[in-house]
Amino acid sequence: MGSCSGGTSNYFLDMKNFSLRNISLFFAGITAIIFLHYLRVLSPAESLAQRALNPFFSVFYSAGGKLRAIYDRQAAERDLLAENSDLKKQLAEQTIEIAKFKTIEDENKLLREQLNFFKAGERKYLMVNVSSLVSAGGANQSFVVDRGSADGLFAGLPVVAGNGMVVGKIVETKEHLSEACLISSSRCQFAAAIANQNRTIGLAKGDLGLTVKMDFIPQTEEIKAGDLVVTSGLEKNVPRGLVLGKVTAVNRSNKELWQTAVLEPFIDLNDLIFAAVLVP
Repeated sequence: MGSCSGGTSNYFLDMKNFSLRNISLFFAGITAIIFLHYLRVLSPAESLAQRALNPFFSVFYSAGGKLRAIYDRQAAERDLLAENSDLKKQLAEQTIEIAKFKTIEDENKLLREQLNFFKAGERKYLMVNVSSLVSAGGANQSFVVDRGSADGLFAGLPVVAGNGMVVGKIVETKEHLSEACLISSSRCQFAAAIANQNRTIGLAKGDLGLTVKMDFIPQTEEIKAGDLVVTSGLEKNVPRGLVLGKVTAVNRSNKELWQTAVLEPFIDLNDLIFAAVLVP
């Protein structure tokens, strides 16, 4: 046991001495290389090594520059995308605001036109909001307003927009809602007159929700495109002089007792926002 322990101690002692010698030799070698470098003894070897390693250094330097350029480009793209996203958001917000102002401006214009019309004619009316359009056969036929029998409305009352332009007629009422037929609907008809020298009378009626026709015009009457057509006042609860539209075409045949005029309303019936119901 004693000899084994002594051998182990000698072994570790030898290893320690070997390590110390190696460390000493390493630092001595480093010191010698530094000393020889300052004495320029190693200059030829250093120049040769530098020339040999220059291609590798160039490759590493070029690769590092490319990596840096790629990183900078990606960072710039990220910044540009973020900036574009912010600009799109701002543009969307401004577009919404412009649309709101435009809507308010258009509504105020329509309201001023209606108020001027009612003020000039001293007619009684009830303002209504158009809540929805009702379609059938591919065309709008009627619309719903937010006033009803509780507000004094009943079937047969004319509905106007703008400067007294007829857009329809009340056909059915509930307590707080009413349905009105569009002037272009076949359910809607008005006693009409053409604003010519003879004040030619007839019956204006919607045609399949697409246009308006004026029937029962005597063949002897002279009418032409551009003539203004208004309500004749021969119908109960519909005053005289409300504008129905203008004549765009005349259908005349010598074999028929009557001639027909095609009318065009002055207001786009698909863009109704609010209107007014004329009350007795």
